[in-house]
Amino acid sequence: MLGDVMHRIIKERKIYILIIFELLICFTVTTYGLDHYFSGRKALGKMDADLGEYYLQLKIYTNGKNVDGIGFAPTNQEIAELREVSHGTMMFSAYTNETGFQGETPIEYNNIFCSGLGLRGNEVYASSTLIHKLSKCDVLSDDISFKEGSLIYHGREYKVRRMPRQIRNRKIIVDEHGKYIKLSSGIIFPLDNSQAYSDYRDSKNDNYISTNISFNKDVLAEDGKVLNGVFKKLASIDGGKHTFILQNTRKEGQRLNQYIGLIPSYLGKMGLVMLLIVSLGIFGNLKNILRRRKKEIAIRMALGEQIPCMLNAFIVEFSIVFSVGTLLGVMLGEVLRNIYAFDAMFTIGFSYWTLIISLAWVLIIIAISILTVFMKIKGNLPSVILTEQE
Repeated sequence: MLGDVMHRIIKERKIYILIIFELLICFTVTTYGLDHYFSGRKALGKMDADLGEYYLQLKIYTNGKNVDGIGFAPTNQEIAELREVSHGTMMFSAYTNETGFQGETPIEYNNIFCSGLGLRGNEVYASSTLIHKLSKCDVLSDDISFKEGSLIYHGREYKVRRMPRQIRNRKIIVDEHGKYIKLSSGIIFPLDNSQAYSDYRDSKNDNYISTNISFNKDVLAEDGKVLNGVFKKLASIDGGKHTFILQNTRKEGQRLNQYIGLIPSYLGKMGLVMLLIVSLGIFGNLKNILRRRKKEIAIRMALGEQIPCMLNAFIVEFSIVFSVGTLLGVMLGEVLRNIYAFDAMFTIGFSYWTLIISLAWVLIIIAISILTVFMKIKGNLPSVILTEQE
Protein backbone atom coordinates (compact mmCIF):
# COMPACT_ATOMS: atom_id res chain seq x y z
CA MET A 1 0.00 0.00 0.00
CA LEU A 2 2.85 2.38 0.80
CA GLY A 3 4.15 2.10 -2.76
CA ASP A 4 0.74 3.07 -4.16
CA VAL A 5 0.52 5.97 -1.70
CA MET A 6 3.93 7.32 -2.73
CA HIS A 7 2.95 6.97 -6.38
CA ARG A 8 -0.18 9.09 -5.78
CA ILE A 9 1.84 11.69 -3.83
CA ILE A 10 4.29 11.97 -6.74
CA LYS A 11 1.38 12.20 -9.17
CA GLU A 12 -0.10 15.11 -7.19
CA ARG A 13 3.32 16.56 -6.37
CA LYS A 14 2.55 20.12 -7.51
CA ILE A 15 -0.37 20.50 -5.12
CA TYR A 16 1.37 18.63 -2.31
CA ILE A 17 4.53 20.74 -2.65
CA LEU A 18 2.31 23.81 -2.32
CA ILE A 19 0.68 22.32 0.81
CA ILE A 20 4.08 21.48 2.32
CA PHE A 21 5.27 25.03 1.62
CA GLU A 22 2.15 26.45 3.29
CA LEU A 23 2.75 24.22 6.32
CA LEU A 24 6.42 25.19 6.42
CA ILE A 25 5.67 28.92 6.56
CA CYS A 26 2.74 28.40 8.93
CA PHE A 27 4.60 26.32 11.52
CA THR A 28 7.75 28.43 11.34
CA VAL A 29 5.71 31.45 12.43
CA THR A 30 3.55 29.40 14.83
CA THR A 31 6.50 27.71 16.56
CA TYR A 32 8.42 30.97 16.87
CA GLY A 33 5.38 32.78 18.25
CA LEU A 34 4.15 30.09 20.64
CA ASP A 35 7.64 29.53 22.09
CA HIS A 36 7.75 33.23 22.97
CA TYR A 37 4.22 33.17 24.37
CA PHE A 38 4.60 30.11 26.61
CA SER A 39 8.09 31.16 27.76
CA GLY A 40 6.62 34.49 28.85
CA ARG A 41 3.77 32.80 30.73
CA LYS A 42 6.22 30.44 32.45
CA ALA A 43 8.52 33.31 33.49
CA LEU A 44 5.66 35.27 35.05
CA GLY A 45 4.50 32.30 37.10
CA LYS A 46 8.06 31.40 38.10
CA MET A 47 8.86 34.88 39.33
CA ASP A 48 5.69 34.97 41.42
CA ALA A 49 6.68 31.64 43.01
CA ASP A 50 10.26 32.77 43.63
CA LEU A 51 9.10 35.83 45.55
CA GLY A 52 7.11 33.71 47.96
CA GLU A 53 5.53 35.45 50.92
CA TYR A 54 8.34 38.01 51.35
CA TYR A 55 7.35 40.14 48.38
CA LEU A 56 7.46 43.55 50.08
CA GLN A 57 11.03 44.60 49.37
CA LEU A 58 12.92 47.50 50.89
CA LYS A 59 14.54 49.56 48.16
CA ILE A 60 17.73 51.16 49.43
CA TYR A 61 19.12 54.21 47.64
CA THR A 62 22.41 55.87 48.51
CA ASN A 63 21.63 59.57 48.96
CA GLY A 64 23.19 61.74 46.27
CA LYS A 65 24.24 58.75 44.15
CA ASN A 66 22.50 56.50 41.67
CA VAL A 67 23.41 53.37 43.61
CA ASP A 68 20.84 50.81 44.69
CA GLY A 69 21.16 48.57 47.74
CA ILE A 70 24.91 48.97 48.27
CA GLY A 71 26.63 50.31 51.37
CA PHE A 72 23.94 49.68 54.00
CA ALA A 73 25.40 46.95 56.19
CA PRO A 74 23.90 46.85 59.69
CA THR A 75 25.64 44.89 62.41
CA ASN A 76 24.30 41.58 63.71
CA GLN A 77 22.92 43.43 66.73
CA GLU A 78 21.17 45.98 64.52
CA ILE A 79 19.69 43.20 62.37
CA ALA A 80 18.31 41.58 65.53
CA GLU A 81 16.77 44.92 66.58
CA LEU A 82 15.16 45.35 63.15
CA ARG A 83 13.66 41.86 63.37
CA GLU A 84 12.28 42.67 66.78
CA VAL A 85 10.55 45.92 65.75
CA SER A 86 9.23 44.20 62.60
CA HIS A 87 7.52 41.58 64.80
CA GLY A 88 9.31 38.81 62.93
CA THR A 89 8.05 39.86 59.48
CA MET A 90 11.52 40.71 58.09
CA MET A 91 13.94 38.57 56.10
CA PHE A 92 17.50 39.84 55.84
CA SER A 93 20.31 38.64 53.59
CA ALA A 94 23.53 40.16 52.32
CA TYR A 95 25.82 39.22 49.49
CA THR A 96 29.07 40.27 47.89
CA ASN A 97 30.38 39.75 44.38
CA GLU A 98 33.83 38.17 44.38
CA THR A 99 36.29 37.09 41.70
CA GLY A 100 39.12 34.58 41.64
CA PHE A 101 41.63 33.98 38.86
CA GLN A 102 43.00 30.78 37.42
CA GLY A 103 45.82 32.30 35.45
CA GLU A 104 43.98 34.92 33.38
CA THR A 105 40.60 33.17 33.62
CA PRO A 106 38.18 34.90 36.03
CA ILE A 107 36.01 32.76 38.34
CA GLU A 108 33.07 34.79 39.64
CA TYR A 109 31.13 33.80 42.73
CA ASN A 110 29.12 35.28 45.60
CA ASN A 111 29.52 35.28 49.33
CA ILE A 112 25.96 35.03 50.64
CA PHE A 113 24.97 35.62 54.25
CA CYS A 114 21.54 34.20 55.15
CA SER A 115 19.63 32.99 58.16
CA GLY A 116 17.20 30.11 58.54
CA LEU A 117 19.02 27.65 56.28
CA GLY A 118 19.83 25.01 58.90
CA LEU A 119 23.51 25.88 59.24
CA ARG A 120 25.46 25.91 62.48
CA GLY A 121 27.79 28.81 63.22
CA ASN A 122 30.86 26.91 61.97
CA GLU A 123 29.32 25.51 58.78
CA VAL A 124 28.81 26.74 55.22
CA TYR A 125 27.01 25.49 52.13
CA ALA A 126 28.93 25.32 48.86
CA SER A 127 28.83 23.14 45.77
CA SER A 128 31.76 20.79 45.25
CA THR A 129 32.18 22.22 41.75
CA LEU A 130 32.61 25.78 43.04
CA ILE A 131 34.99 24.69 45.82
CA HIS A 132 37.09 22.78 43.28
CA LYS A 133 37.30 25.82 40.98
CA LEU A 134 38.19 28.24 43.77
CA SER A 135 40.79 25.91 45.27
CA LYS A 136 42.60 25.98 41.92
CA CYS A 137 42.66 29.80 41.79
CA ASP A 138 46.00 31.61 41.94
CA VAL A 139 44.37 34.80 43.22
CA LEU A 140 41.17 35.35 45.24
CA SER A 141 39.61 38.74 45.95
CA ASP A 142 38.57 37.68 49.44
CA ASP A 143 40.39 36.32 52.50
CA ILE A 144 39.54 32.69 51.86
CA SER A 145 41.51 29.46 51.56
CA PHE A 146 40.71 25.77 51.46
CA LYS A 147 41.69 22.50 53.03
CA GLU A 148 40.17 19.02 52.97
CA GLY A 149 36.46 19.32 53.80
CA SER A 150 36.76 22.86 55.15
CA LEU A 151 37.45 26.44 54.19
CA ILE A 152 39.24 29.17 56.10
CA TYR A 153 37.44 32.52 56.00
CA HIS A 154 39.12 35.52 57.65
CA GLY A 155 41.08 33.18 59.87
CA ARG A 156 38.12 31.06 60.99
CA GLU A 157 37.54 27.47 59.89
CA TYR A 158 34.15 26.41 58.50
CA LYS A 159 33.08 22.90 57.63
CA VAL A 160 31.74 22.67 54.07
CA ARG A 161 28.37 20.94 53.87
CA ARG A 162 26.76 19.67 50.70
CA MET A 163 24.02 22.02 49.60
CA PRO A 164 20.54 20.40 49.80
CA ARG A 165 18.47 20.58 46.63
CA GLN A 166 15.79 22.77 48.19
CA ILE A 167 18.50 25.25 49.21
CA ARG A 168 20.33 24.99 45.89
CA ASN A 169 17.21 25.99 43.98
CA ARG A 170 16.39 29.00 46.17
CA LYS A 171 16.97 32.52 44.94
CA ILE A 172 17.37 35.99 46.36
CA ILE A 173 15.19 38.32 44.30
CA VAL A 174 17.24 41.49 43.86
CA ASP A 175 14.76 43.81 42.14
CA GLU A 176 11.32 44.15 40.56
CA HIS A 177 12.75 43.19 37.17
CA GLY A 178 13.07 39.64 38.36
CA LYS A 179 16.87 39.81 38.69
CA TYR A 180 18.02 37.24 41.20
CA ILE A 181 21.03 35.51 42.72
CA LYS A 182 20.89 31.74 42.98
CA LEU A 183 22.15 30.38 46.27
CA SER A 184 23.99 27.70 44.31
CA SER A 185 26.18 30.43 42.76
CA GLY A 186 28.15 31.09 45.91
CA ILE A 187 29.34 30.18 49.36
CA ILE A 188 26.52 30.46 51.87
CA PHE A 189 27.45 31.58 55.37
CA PRO A 190 25.01 31.52 58.31
CA LEU A 191 23.96 34.96 59.47
CA ASP A 192 22.99 33.83 62.97
CA ASN A 193 25.47 32.45 65.52
CA SER A 194 28.38 33.10 63.17
CA GLN A 195 31.19 35.65 62.90
CA ALA A 196 31.46 35.40 59.08
CA TYR A 197 29.28 38.44 58.34
CA SER A 198 30.95 40.55 61.04
CA ASP A 199 34.41 39.51 59.84
CA TYR A 200 33.58 40.63 56.33
CA ARG A 201 32.15 43.96 57.53
CA ASP A 202 35.24 44.62 59.63
CA SER A 203 37.65 43.75 56.82
CA LYS A 204 36.18 45.85 54.01
CA ASN A 205 34.36 49.10 53.35
CA ASP A 206 30.56 48.84 53.55
CA ASN A 207 30.32 49.80 49.89
CA TYR A 208 31.26 46.24 48.92
CA ILE A 209 28.16 44.77 50.57
CA SER A 210 24.70 44.55 49.00
CA THR A 211 21.80 43.93 51.34
CA ASN A 212 18.39 42.52 50.63
CA ILE A 213 15.63 43.27 53.15
CA SER A 214 12.10 42.05 52.52
CA PHE A 215 8.91 41.64 54.51
CA ASN A 216 5.74 39.61 54.41
CA LYS A 217 2.35 41.31 54.38
CA ASP A 218 2.08 41.25 58.19
CA VAL A 219 4.46 44.23 58.38
CA LEU A 220 1.47 46.36 57.33
CA ALA A 221 -0.53 45.25 60.38
CA GLU A 222 -1.81 47.56 63.11
CA ASP A 223 -2.58 50.34 60.61
CA GLY A 224 1.06 50.67 59.62
CA LYS A 225 2.46 51.01 63.16
CA VAL A 226 4.81 48.05 62.67
CA LEU A 227 6.15 49.50 59.42
CA ASN A 228 6.60 52.94 60.99
CA GLY A 229 8.62 51.32 63.76
CA VAL A 230 10.84 49.65 61.16
CA PHE A 231 11.50 52.96 59.35
CA LYS A 232 12.35 54.73 62.61
CA LYS A 233 14.83 52.01 63.52
CA LEU A 234 16.35 52.15 60.01
CA ALA A 235 16.79 55.92 60.32
CA SER A 236 18.53 55.60 63.69
CA ILE A 237 20.84 52.86 62.39
CA ASP A 238 21.67 54.52 59.07
CA GLY A 239 22.08 58.13 60.16
CA GLY A 240 20.60 59.59 56.97
CA LYS A 241 23.02 58.02 54.48
CA HIS A 242 20.31 56.18 52.56
CA THR A 243 16.70 56.54 51.49
CA PHE A 244 14.41 53.56 52.17
CA ILE A 245 11.28 52.87 50.11
CA LEU A 246 9.00 49.85 50.56
CA GLN A 247 7.99 48.37 47.22
CA ASN A 248 5.51 45.65 46.32
CA THR A 249 7.95 43.67 44.18
CA ARG A 250 5.33 41.17 43.10
CA LYS A 251 3.02 43.85 41.72
CA GLU A 252 5.81 45.84 40.08
CA GLY A 253 7.39 42.75 38.59
CA GLN A 254 4.09 41.53 37.16
CA ARG A 255 3.35 44.94 35.67
CA LEU A 256 6.76 45.17 34.03
CA ASN A 257 6.86 41.60 32.76
CA GLN A 258 3.31 41.80 31.43
CA TYR A 259 4.35 44.86 29.45
CA ILE A 260 7.47 43.09 28.19
CA GLY A 261 5.33 40.02 27.47
CA LEU A 262 3.13 41.91 24.98
CA ILE A 263 5.39 40.95 22.08
CA PRO A 264 5.40 37.22 22.94
CA SER A 265 1.63 37.39 23.38
CA TYR A 266 1.14 39.01 19.97
CA LEU A 267 3.52 36.52 18.36
CA GLY A 268 1.58 33.60 19.84
CA LYS A 269 -1.75 34.97 18.62
CA MET A 270 -0.27 35.66 15.20
CA GLY A 271 0.83 32.04 15.01
CA LEU A 272 -2.70 30.81 15.75
CA VAL A 273 -4.15 33.15 13.12
CA MET A 274 -1.66 31.72 10.63
CA LEU A 275 -2.93 28.23 11.45
CA LEU A 276 -6.49 29.24 10.61
CA ILE A 277 -5.53 30.98 7.36
CA VAL A 278 -3.38 28.10 6.15
CA SER A 279 -6.12 25.62 7.09
CA LEU A 280 -8.48 27.31 4.63
CA GLY A 281 -5.85 27.11 1.90
CA ILE A 282 -5.19 23.43 2.60
CA PHE A 283 -8.89 22.54 2.48
CA GLY A 284 -9.13 24.31 -0.90
CA ASN A 285 -6.21 22.28 -2.23
CA LEU A 286 -7.66 19.02 -0.88
CA LYS A 287 -10.95 19.76 -2.58
CA ASN A 288 -9.04 20.23 -5.81
CA ILE A 289 -7.28 16.88 -5.29
CA LEU A 290 -10.57 15.06 -4.76
CA ARG A 291 -12.06 16.65 -7.86
CA ARG A 292 -9.08 15.54 -9.95
CA ARG A 293 -9.18 12.00 -8.56
CA LYS A 294 -12.91 11.30 -8.55
CA LYS A 295 -12.63 8.92 -11.50
CA GLU A 296 -9.86 6.99 -9.74
CA ILE A 297 -12.07 6.74 -6.66
CA ALA A 298 -15.05 5.54 -8.71
CA ILE A 299 -13.00 2.88 -10.51
CA ARG A 300 -11.57 1.58 -7.24
CA MET A 301 -15.11 1.34 -5.85
CA ALA A 302 -16.33 -0.41 -8.98
CA LEU A 303 -13.53 -2.96 -8.62
CA GLY A 304 -14.85 -3.77 -5.14
CA GLU A 305 -12.41 -1.87 -2.92
CA GLN A 306 -14.02 -1.26 0.46
CA ILE A 307 -14.47 2.27 1.76
CA PRO A 308 -12.40 1.65 5.00
CA CYS A 309 -9.49 0.38 2.91
CA MET A 310 -9.72 3.43 0.65
CA LEU A 311 -9.87 5.78 3.63
CA ASN A 312 -6.79 4.13 5.16
CA ALA A 313 -4.85 4.89 1.98
CA PHE A 314 -5.89 8.55 2.18
CA ILE A 315 -4.96 8.67 5.89
CA VAL A 316 -1.43 7.46 5.10
CA GLU A 317 -1.16 9.83 2.15
CA PHE A 318 -2.29 12.93 4.07
CA SER A 319 -0.26 11.97 7.15
CA ILE A 320 2.98 11.79 5.17
CA VAL A 321 2.44 15.15 3.47
CA PHE A 322 1.23 16.99 6.58
CA SER A 323 3.95 15.48 8.79
CA VAL A 324 6.73 16.55 6.42
CA GLY A 325 5.44 20.13 6.21
CA THR A 326 4.79 20.39 9.95
CA LEU A 327 8.15 18.89 10.96
CA LEU A 328 10.08 21.19 8.63
CA GLY A 329 8.15 24.21 9.93
CA VAL A 330 8.69 23.36 13.61
CA MET A 331 12.41 22.75 13.02
CA LEU A 332 12.83 26.02 11.13
CA GLY A 333 10.88 27.88 13.84
CA GLU A 334 13.20 26.48 16.54
CA VAL A 335 16.28 27.40 14.49
CA LEU A 336 14.95 30.93 14.04
CA ARG A 337 14.18 31.20 17.76
CA ASN A 338 17.74 30.10 18.63
CA ILE A 339 19.27 32.58 16.18
CA TYR A 340 17.08 35.52 17.08
CA ALA A 341 14.61 35.80 19.96
CA PHE A 342 12.95 39.06 20.90
CA ASP A 343 14.87 40.65 23.75
CA ALA A 344 12.97 40.00 26.95
CA MET A 345 13.75 39.73 30.64
CA PHE A 346 13.22 35.99 30.53
CA THR A 347 14.67 33.11 28.56
CA ILE A 348 12.87 32.13 25.37
CA GLY A 349 13.03 28.36 25.11
CA PHE A 350 11.29 25.40 23.55
CA SER A 351 7.80 24.74 24.89
CA TYR A 352 6.19 21.32 24.82
CA TRP A 353 2.86 23.12 24.44
CA THR A 354 4.04 24.30 21.02
CA LEU A 355 4.60 20.70 19.95
CA ILE A 356 1.29 19.55 21.47
CA ILE A 357 -0.67 22.29 19.67
CA SER A 358 1.12 21.51 16.39
CA LEU A 359 0.40 17.77 16.61
CA ALA A 360 -3.21 18.36 17.66
CA TRP A 361 -3.72 20.69 14.71
CA VAL A 362 -2.26 18.13 12.27
CA LEU A 363 -4.53 15.40 13.65
CA ILE A 364 -7.58 17.66 13.38
CA ILE A 365 -6.74 18.59 9.77
CA ILE A 366 -6.19 14.94 8.84
CA ALA A 367 -9.49 13.98 10.50
CA ILE A 368 -11.41 16.72 8.67
CA SER A 369 -9.71 15.81 5.39
CA ILE A 370 -10.67 12.14 5.75
CA LEU A 371 -14.20 13.15 6.69
CA THR A 372 -14.33 15.19 3.48
CA VAL A 373 -13.28 12.12 1.46
CA PHE A 374 -15.80 9.94 3.28
CA MET A 375 -18.66 12.37 2.64
CA LYS A 376 -17.64 12.47 -1.01
CA ILE A 377 -17.93 8.72 -1.57
CA LYS A 378 -20.48 7.69 1.05
CA GLY A 379 -23.79 6.66 -0.50
CA ASN A 380 -22.66 7.38 -4.06
CA LEU A 381 -22.47 4.71 -6.72
CA PRO A 382 -19.34 4.61 -8.90
CA SER A 383 -21.48 5.56 -11.91
CA VAL A 384 -22.70 8.69 -10.12
CA ILE A 385 -19.14 9.77 -9.26
CA LEU A 386 -17.95 9.08 -12.82
CA THR A 387 -20.71 11.15 -14.42
CA GLU A 388 -20.46 14.00 -11.88
CA GLN A 389 -19.84 17.36 -13.54
CA GLU A 390 -16.44 19.03 -13.08
